[in-house]
This record gives sequence, C-alpha cells and structure tokens, in this order.
Amino acid sequence: MDLHLSGAGNFYGPILCLAAQFLRWGTLLNAEEKKRIFFSMPGKMRPEDDILIRDFRSRMEAMGYEVVFYERKEYRNFGQVGHIRTLISGCHGVIVFGLKQLEIKQGVFRPSTNEREVWCQKWLPTPWNEIVMGMALMAGLPVLLVKDDEINLGLFDGKISEVFMSVLSTNEDFKKLEENKKFLQWCGQVER
Repeated sequence: MDLHLSGAGNFYGPILCLAAQFLRWGTLLNAEEKKRIFFSMPGKMRPEDDILIRDFRSRMEAMGYEVVFYERKEYRNFGQVGHIRTLISGCHGVIVFGLKQLEIKQGVFRPSTNEREVWCQKWLPTPWNEIVMGMALMAGLPVLLVKDDEINLGLFDGKISEVFMSVLSTNEDFKKLEENKKFLQWCGQVER
C-alpha cells in the first residue's frame, strides 16, 4: 500500500487521499467558477483598437468568462515578466491582440544574410505579445490570436500552426463572434 502524507506530514491512506484530492479539485473546479481568459494587448492603443478590445471583453464576459489583463497603470518596477506568468498560470486561455504598434517606413530585416529583406510600410505588434504567446503555449493554454492583417512576423506569421492556437482577423465581424467556427473551436479548447 502506498503511503500518503498530508502537508503537515501526517499519514493517511488511499481513501482519505482520494477524498482530499476530490475536495481540492472541488474547490478549484467549482461549477460556478468562471473560466479565466488573459488578454495580451498593447499598453497604449489607437481609438479603434480600444473599441475592439472593449467589445471583445464585453462579449467574453457575457459568455460567462472572466477577463484578466495587465494594464500599464499596474506595471511594477520589478518582476513584470514574472507577474505576467503568474496571471497567465491562473487562466484557462489567452487572447493575444496583434495590433499595429510599430510602423517601419523603410528598413532592412536580416541585413548581410542570404535572407535579407527590404521592408517598406511594415507594421509590427508590441513585442510583449510574443512573450505572452510563448508563456501561454509553454503552459499548454489555448491561444486565440486576433490580429491585424498587416502583421505577419514571428508567431503572427500565417505559416505558424500550433495545436492550441487559432487566428482571427481584426476585419472579421465580431458581432457574429458566437457563430465563428475558429472562435468556437478555441472556446472548446478553453472549456476542456
């Protein structure tokens, strides 16, 4: 018979261990507990992006989800990345808003290599999006990318395909979000 120790170091047998596990799960997975969704979004946004995120937030909350985000006014002087990791670890899914944050009027990507690219009028999202996506994918959380069509680098590259990742364009009709196949598939992953 396997020995089981409580946090205080007391022995209890398999039946008590199973009961303790059930009680712990019961408190963690309470039927009334809302699934938490972390929003990765820029610290400063254009008015149309702010409207998009507020609309998305209200739709997610209307569907019974709790939205978690880390706003600029909450940024710490130390441990910012660790705090994001802590927030994400308490969530069931992540939505990353890949919005226009950095405009490159003209530049060279990968200079002095055989993959050199000259960029004109290129847009990039906030670099924090990539950090959050990496954390979420490492944690095995479903990620929904809501991205501007002009952003297509890194994890926003249309060639990237992951089991837990779905992509929506900011040009989609979010008034019909509950009918969107990709969104519903992502929700299904969150609910598992």
